[in-house]
Amino acid sequence: MKKRRNAISGAFAPRLIEMLESPAYRVLSSAARQVLDRIEIEHAHHGGAENGALPVAYDHFEEYGLHSKAIAPAIREVCALGFVEVMQRGCGGNAYLRRVTLYRLTYRNAKGEAGDGTHEWRKIKTIEEAEAIAKKARAEKDQRAVAIGERAASKSSRGREPALEAIKSPGPETAPGENRIPGPVSAGVRGRFPAPKRQKSGAENRPYQPGAETGPTSISRAGIGGEKPLAKRASQGAVANERLLSGLPVNGSTDDPGLAAAIGKLGARILTHITAEVA
Repeated sequence: MKKRRNAISGAFAPRLIEMLESPAYRVLSSAARQVLDRIEIEHAHHGGAENGALPVAYDHFEEYGLHSKAIAPAIREVCALGFVEVMQRGCGGNAYLRRVTLYRLTYRNAKGEAGDGTHEWRKIKTIEEAEAIAKKARAEKDQRAVAIGERAASKSSRGREPALEAIKSPGPETAPGENRIPGPVSAGVRGRFPAPKRQKSGAENRPYQPGAETGPTSISRAGIGGEKPLAKRASQGAVANERLLSGLPVNGSTDDPGLAAAIGKLGARILTHITAEVA
């Protein structure tokens, strides 16, 4: 048997030349053409017998190359221009509530429809009319889908706005010179503490005196500041010892004379030891 020259080697999706030349088809956007192509592919996968119940999800359109934000306007466009009819609107949600959208190609035969299709695209006669219809369809939004999206957005943002507002706005109770602690503001707790003040060390508070030592004094350091430290201590001890032996109070104290005498003897021994070391 001789092979036909116009035979096609695989599955194909025929389109009428009349439809390709129609004003409605000529004004289709690239996204709308992709939507038509993907629905025709689904029609072929079902053997051409399920037109009117062709399930195509948003994921299928994205896999075919459409941007997620271009899918809905493109579907509205092909429906308004008369190429596709939505038989069942899909919805997301839990598994028992989720359902896919079902489509019908108007230029293919379908169950319950006479002939090879209804061909609503033939009703559009001019390019201007087709462009106006396509533009209006792309701009219009499904109010049901918009309401669902707004409810979902309000639920997701509920409970976060008070916390964010409390962090962003300092509030009138913040006084100058105070710092706010960004703690658990969502519970209504706001901590405040005074700004820390810089504490000066003792060396910074003392006035400068020429010749005075600023570092630690060691017993082994002699000849600094004029008089030897050990000799100075020895002379001070001698004066204190004489006051104790004579029963006079040391530094204005009013200790017991007996205790003062005992301390004086101990001081004499210490003085003798220090004098021997200095010599």
